[in-house]
Amino acid sequence: MEPLEWSIAMNSVRRDGEWLRAMRQSAPNAMNTIDQVIDYIASYPYPTVGTPGENMNYCNEGYAILSYVVDQVAGMPLEQFCMECIFCPLGMTLTVMDDDCAAAQAMSGGNITSLFERDDDGALLCDDNWSILPPFRGCAMVKSMARDIAVYYRCLSNGGMHEGRQVLPRAAVDALNGPSIPATEIACYGLGLYKRVKCGHVICEHSGGLHGVSTKGGLLLEEGWGRGFVQPGRR
Repeated sequence: MEPLEWSIAMNSVRRDGEWLRAMRQSAPNAMNTIDQVIDYIASYPYPTVGTPGENMNYCNEGYAILSYVVDQVAGMPLEQFCMECIFCPLGMTLTVMDDDCAAAQAMSGGNITSLFERDDDGALLCDDNWSILPPFRGCAMVKSMARDIAVYYRCLSNGGMHEGRQVLPRAAVDALNGPSIPATEIACYGLGLYKRVKCGHVICEHSGGLHGVSTKGGLLLEEGWGRGFVQPGRR
């Protein structure tokens, strides 16, 4: 669906270009609140892939909505929930979730991957705010380092255990990549990770990115649980 791209185009005001202008012209609204995203989805006749709970298909818009569900269920913003329940307990001291890179800039002392691109006239532009898309808080808003991401996947590979403590509920880890998710050569999604068999190994992984940066990480399942890997990078 288009809302994520529309949100980037409507809210990344520091940059300009043919693609951005075309997206801004086609956007049905400002795409800077979750209600605007939901209104568009509700009004557009997208075909369904099944009844709720029947299929899992990754969708940025779905995870954007899920972010606000977490706010309500946890009784705190998603950003605070991730910090208190995941990042801090795992010792992920160089990880933060923010929309405009301000918190990441402050945490890193300005040592952050920059976005370089050329405008329509060929001039080289530099911007540390890769993409600003306020409603999509659960989609590519985590800024981190390779070490911290590896710690997270190692915790998943240990069934949610970290340094002898059950930091992440085992049931939550099972929902991500546990026995209920089929292990086949065709990738099958759990709740956020997809699982597949390749070269005789069961791989659970996820990749993603926005303008300028991308990350791929996951774990190899062996005898029930396995070992993590991470490949951070930049485009």
